[in-house]
Amino acid sequence: MASPSTSPHGSEAGPILCIHGITANCRCWDVLAHSLAPPIGFWHGPAGRGRSEKPASGYSLEYHVQDIRCVLDDLRIDRAVIMGHSLGAFIGLAFAAEHPERVEKMILVDGGGDLSKEQMDKVFAGIKPSLERLGHVYPDTEAYLSKMRQAPFIQPWSPAIENYYRYEIEKTDNGVCTNITPAHIAEEADNIRKVKCAEYYARVRCNVLILRATDGLLSDDDLLLPGDVVDRMLRKSRSPDG
Repeated sequence: MASPSTSPHGSEAGPILCIHGITANCRCWDVLAHSLAPPIGFWHGPAGRGRSEKPASGYSLEYHVQDIRCVLDDLRIDRAVIMGHSLGAFIGLAFAAEHPERVEKMILVDGGGDLSKEQMDKVFAGIKPSLERLGHVYPDTEAYLSKMRQAPFIQPWSPAIENYYRYEIEKTDNGVCTNITPAHIAEEADNIRKVKCAEYYARVRCNVLILRATDGLLSDDDLLLPGDVVDRMLRKSRSPDG
């Protein structure tokens, strides 16, 4: 999603490109986008999610960074604020390191830190209920939405959340399912585990705002950005040797 933003005082702050999480879609930014500066222009988001194209492979930061560069080129945007959530934060960080001249500022929302294998396992355990909706066929749209409304991690339900889930529904011969292929997400998950975020920090040339959740999804420790990870991010970004 790319949009001009407006400050509380009404002055235009330039375009913001928002990148969503691993099984999300561009509609996750609706509430924020419309609070900033309607009308809004949306980029469908990383490949394999929502209504973006779904290549057979290529679900890694390398390919997503190329996609972002192409989107900015197509929109004739030289520099933008990059905001990424979860997987989107990792993508945004990689883009800011590879193309620092294209990034005005960056906002990392619950992502962009190096997790241990044990921490990453807890994160994927926390999002397991979300992953389980993928590849499952439901009788109809209402059956799918009813299942989502019961999820404890999506409360309270709202029209914006319903619109978000409707956006990912596609019809099949036997009912409806999400338009996200589980194998693509598995490839993405495998690749994100191999990323060394600290290698990017010293190459980022813009101001960075880090936002983190202090409560987990299913437990107290399934956090994408635990406090000690943020501390390491700050130390590494300030270190002369990266």
